[in-house]
Amino acid sequence: MKVRELMQRRQTQLVCCHRRDTVQTAARLLQLHDIGALPVLESDGRLVGILSERDIARYIASPAQRVDELIVDELMTYAVVTCTAEDSLMEVAALMDRRRVRHLPVMEGATAVGMISQRDVSGGLLEQRQLEIAVLRDYTIALR
Repeated sequence: MKVRELMQRRQTQLVCCHRRDTVQTAARLLQLHDIGALPVLESDGRLVGILSERDIARYIASPAQRVDELIVDELMTYAVVTCTAEDSLMEVAALMDRRRVRHLPVMEGATAVGMISQRDVSGGLLEQRQLEIAVLRDYTIALR
């Protein structure tokens, strides 16, 4: 299964933030949409980073400044690991494991068109395996 198929089944809108947004605003978006990470876009729509719940939690757990004054640019991860809609779920699962990330922006050229999580990938792979098992079972029954 390709990332594109997974995204078509989910049909969710890309939720993002901008580097000058406050972390508090970004945290509200995460909570409101029940998601774990936000791609960070420049004003021209270019992907410049990613902000996750983990980034926020680590900051709060450290002897930190006041969170309400903090902006996304100060916490976001700049070296963003991405995938494309044409990547297979197996490739994406391996990439996420190798790079130790839980969320990947899905890119078409320089534009972020979606976001997938480990949960999305695991669910898609499980669905794919269940279909393969059903086909093999039907094939075995037909051979009897």
